[in-house]
Amino acid sequence: MKRRHDESGGISVIAAALMGLAALLILAIAASASTRAHRSYAQAVADLAALSAGPDLSRGCLRAGEIAARNGVQLAECERLGLDLRVRVTVPVLGIGEVSARARAAPIFAPP
Repeated sequence: MKRRHDESGGISVIAAALMGLAALLILAIAASASTRAHRSYAQAVADLAALSAGPDLSRGCLRAGEIAARNGVQLAECERLGLDLRVRVTVPVLGIGEVSARARAAPIFAPP
């Protein structure tokens, strides 16, 4: 007597594998979108910190750190070069790392 191979349910294995692959793809897209959003936010806070602390020649870096902290980011670097103020801030991203952004503020001198 010959045995007949029953292949019912084989498509279920393929469907489960495809669903797992789709879930991984969705997670990768979400992580990428989150990273981009955090990067944009970090750039906005870096710009804000540099521009609002730039005119304060004596306490510029201290003020930039306060502004960064109020916005939930960390001031990683702050440097005063003459009248220029350069800052770098970092923001953690989903526990997988961090993104950083740099900004520079300098006075605009009007032509005579």
